[in-house]
Amino acid sequence: MAEPRTVRERCRAKLNLFLDVTGRRADGFHELVTVFHEIDLADDLVVTVGGGAPGALAFALDPPVPDVPNDTSNLALRAAGFLWSRAGADAALSVTLTKRIPVGGGLGGGSADAAGALRAVNAALGLGLSGDDLRAAAERLGSDVPFLVEGGSALARGRGEQMLPVPSKPMDFLLLVPTFPLATAAVYQALPRDLPPPRDPRPTLAALAAGDAKALGLACENALFEGARRVDPRIDDVMAAARAALGPCVHLTGSGSTLFAPWIEGEPLPDLRGVPHLRDVVRTRSRTT
Repeated sequence: MAEPRTVRERCRAKLNLFLDVTGRRADGFHELVTVFHEIDLADDLVVTVGGGAPGALAFALDPPVPDVPNDTSNLALRAAGFLWSRAGADAALSVTLTKRIPVGGGLGGGSADAAGALRAVNAALGLGLSGDDLRAAAERLGSDVPFLVEGGSALARGRGEQMLPVPSKPMDFLLLVPTFPLATAAVYQALPRDLPPPRDPRPTLAALAAGDAKALGLACENALFEGARRVDPRIDDVMAAARAALGPCVHLTGSGSTLFAPWIEGEPLPDLRGVPHLRDVVRTRSRTT
């Protein structure tokens, strides 16, 4: 009997430095223009092939996390199971996930876990799938998953699957994590029927390429904030207090609820105790490894 084979993956979060909603699609999704940027905040995922009953597929959260399913509705398990069944593997496969990315925060945690599971199962089973193959599988799982298969920085369109890599320099970020999550579907459904004119991502792309944190803070935009504030008005209070403390550089990522601000390394952190509904403040930076 072959020895069990274990593969470990870091499943890194993303920021939407720019996000515009440009239309509604016939399939129920929305047309987007967004600038994805991968950051170091990450979950840890371990995939082991062998060591169990043949054909068994197991999943565990270590430790358990409220609001994160540990059944087949979990995106990481769905991703692992998809490649496992596609490969026709008969060996046991287990997936263990340690969560650090906030749930319901607009940071792509579930998508990052799914992307990590695709990479890990590909390696553990020796499938030899290319990046293009993995991204094609990722499109079945969610709009952010294709980007997070390889990460970096990208200008994306469509549902987020049409990607163009863009230049970027490493930067530091502050993440402001509220006490409440926001559901992505609800935020999109709450957008006004008449969408505003398209926004221009070029200032965001220029600041990202230059590594200019101050310029980036002024250039970032997110059209989903209007939907987020309709779903839960508390996000308005968090944003107002955060901008009072940090200035106009604070923005929503994804559908929220996490806010972010580009930050210059070494600058003192302002007093954020006056920000309501604030669960945590996390310092992170662009992906470095």
